[in-house]
Amino acid sequence: MTECELALIRYGIGLLAQQLGQAAPDAEQLGAMGAAIHRVETPGYAAVERARELMGDTWAAGSLRSESGENLVSIFSLVDRGGGAPVQSTPLRPFSFDGPGSAAVTTFSPTDLFRNFIADVARIVAGSGAFETFCSVMALYGWAVPSSLCSNYSLHFDPTGVSVFEQFKFVTATAHCLDRQPGREDLLLIGGDIPGIQTMLYTITSRGVAKSLRGRSLYLQLLGDAVVRLLLGRFRLPAANVVVNAGGNFKVLIPAAIEPDLEGFREAVNRIMLDLHGGELYVSLAWAPLNAAALIDARPRDGGGEVAIANATLADALRREKDRWFANLARQDPRHYRAVFGPFGQGGPLTRDGDAATICKVCHVDVTSTTRDEDDDSETYCRQCLSFERLANQVWRARWLEVAPSPQRPARPQLGWNDALEAFGFRYEFHSAMLPRRDSAPRWIYRLNDISGFLGDSGEVAYGVRGLTNLTPHIVEKGKEVIRDISTMAEKDATGVRRYGVLRMDVDDLGAVFGGALRYQDLFHISTLSAAVKLFFEGHLGSICVAAAREWRGAVGSWHLRAGRDGDDQWKAPYVIYAGGDDLFIVGCWDVLPELARAIRSAFHAYSEGRLTMSAGINLGHDKFPLYQAADSAGAALRRAKHLRAGDAGSPKDAVTFLGASLTWKEFEPVRRFVLTLAQLLGSSGEGTGAAPRALLRVLGAAAADYKSDDDAARSATLGSEQQVRLGPWLWRLNYGLGRMAARLAPPMRDGVLALNGSPRDARDSPPGAAWRIIRHLDLAVRWAEFLVRKEEVRNGGAR
Repeated sequence: MTECELALIRYGIGLLAQQLGQAAPDAEQLGAMGAAIHRVETPGYAAVERARELMGDTWAAGSLRSESGENLVSIFSLVDRGGGAPVQSTPLRPFSFDGPGSAAVTTFSPTDLFRNFIADVARIVAGSGAFETFCSVMALYGWAVPSSLCSNYSLHFDPTGVSVFEQFKFVTATAHCLDRQPGREDLLLIGGDIPGIQTMLYTITSRGVAKSLRGRSLYLQLLGDAVVRLLLGRFRLPAANVVVNAGGNFKVLIPAAIEPDLEGFREAVNRIMLDLHGGELYVSLAWAPLNAAALIDARPRDGGGEVAIANATLADALRREKDRWFANLARQDPRHYRAVFGPFGQGGPLTRDGDAATICKVCHVDVTSTTRDEDDDSETYCRQCLSFERLANQVWRARWLEVAPSPQRPARPQLGWNDALEAFGFRYEFHSAMLPRRDSAPRWIYRLNDISGFLGDSGEVAYGVRGLTNLTPHIVEKGKEVIRDISTMAEKDATGVRRYGVLRMDVDDLGAVFGGALRYQDLFHISTLSAAVKLFFEGHLGSICVAAAREWRGAVGSWHLRAGRDGDDQWKAPYVIYAGGDDLFIVGCWDVLPELARAIRSAFHAYSEGRLTMSAGINLGHDKFPLYQAADSAGAALRRAKHLRAGDAGSPKDAVTFLGASLTWKEFEPVRRFVLTLAQLLGSSGEGTGAAPRALLRVLGAAAADYKSDDDAARSATLGSEQQVRLGPWLWRLNYGLGRMAARLAPPMRDGVLALNGSPRDARDSPPGAAWRIIRHLDLAVRWAEFLVRKEEVRNGGAR
């Protein structure tokens, strides 16, 4: 460890002690770290002191804060989205991947929290990985403790919502930059993006897609991780210099002195990318100047805020970079020019089906190194696609991720996922259990989705924790546990029609939140909000999906429409292909996806304290329908949801498109309840009652058609959901139809059918038709229920 790092460890321990009202520990309490951190000398210590001064840090060694101090204000309370939601605070506790409402989440006293922190620090073994391990421990215990930063009124900076960890992170980042360039305080904010990811992810065929798609998605995430690691390693910076890293986008603070090397770094990275993927992927890199004293500048762009201006400058530069893929490489080298603009692939003879004989059955690239699938010798897969399948099979069992530096492998097309990442100088391995220490080589080891037992006994290893949504449904076939594919989801898992579905969701207007709705535009608050959103997608999403699928299994089973095999907890389980940044992509049997979308949106709305919303698009396809087309259609459905407007008042988005209908989540909920009631009636087999006749759907469908054809009613459908429904002929026809049907049914079922009509049976209700606002979306409800109760024959015969 360097003197700068030792000084930072000493600072971090003292800072957390002060903010928790605890006495700083002596060297003996800190174990092996104690003696080391008390030998700090300049210049490392001077860099830390200057960084603290620039941040406005008020910490003083030996000073104590009252144990009864206020809790950290939630970062979401600083998002100004209207509505006047109350300010909320974060309970004092260690970091956890359990959601805020989980029974496993408990509040700690300051004394207990600090005692546990010191115990973990004492377990850190001195070595090259010790500082990064300390940063991980600092994140676990300091994420919910208020910082010691002071307000800066001239820069509009307020430390509200900034944690001790974020304070420590930016002091660390700034100190390392100052240490690299003595006498200079100018920095660069470097941003990166990898355009082409969605194209590479979605342009694949249906055959074998579920077996490899999660691996392909994860590889693309790891690719971004490898680029960031390469950047940090090349310029000898710690992970604390990463301001944001989510969804394929990253921002890193670096010393301005290394700017002359950045163009060469960008070209080197894209040379690797071009050799690996033939121009399909590109790393956009750009940078903007930012003075170290301006990191706390919270002013908006139009108010002269330096952080806001740097972010805007960086965004413009990245947009320009995305419009000129490989421009410098193509100019410099004829070989690269041919790779970018020339023909690619080699073609070959056609089979009787008209397909090239040597193309991969998944991604359709020419196969230069043929690899046969273990279960089907008639199919050809490229080495990379087969490696994605193996990665997908590894990751759903994985509990640990190991990343080790390695010699950079020569880049060439169709390398397996791990070999491709080695072209950047890192080897990634997933493990189901932590491996015993094999050697003293430096590396990183992360505990996935859990903080328990993540610390190891090697000082050369940087230990940490990471969130990874790895929800992958599986099934036993031929005595082997394999990933469920979309044929299984459509043919065996779906209730009603044999379809699989694709769900795509993302956060509404998140760019506008970071660009203005977040009250303070400094890097501290931006980093905190980014980390909070990332935690939801990478840490909480899996448990939300599992709970929603379990609840839906129980509901479907109670309708006697379709029962899964006993003990099959994977029935209805979704396949989370991608979740990160601010969006997600899920594949599953069609009927579970509306429940998932609703549960995810509801959980995120609560998680963000009602200040952020999500929209969703759902598309259905039969098992032969190409996944990339289903994904495109789901994306189009998501865009329709985001363009939905609720009358003249406008829409804050917060909407969903399903079965071709777009509606707000507020409108969706009564439609869903109505569908559940219909499914219960149509699937009931209670003693002496029987099920309601399917003609019930025809009666409701006729009422929906009458309403749509009524000009006045149609105009009312454009009003907001709080507006009164216009009455018309549809109402008495519905009343008449349901009344005639109910007269032929036994009493329990008769009451259920009559209850569907509700208060519109009496037009004297005030306001009339208030309970039948659902009429605007009755056509969706009828179609949805009809899909749920339809009986289709499976391929091997027999009704479902």
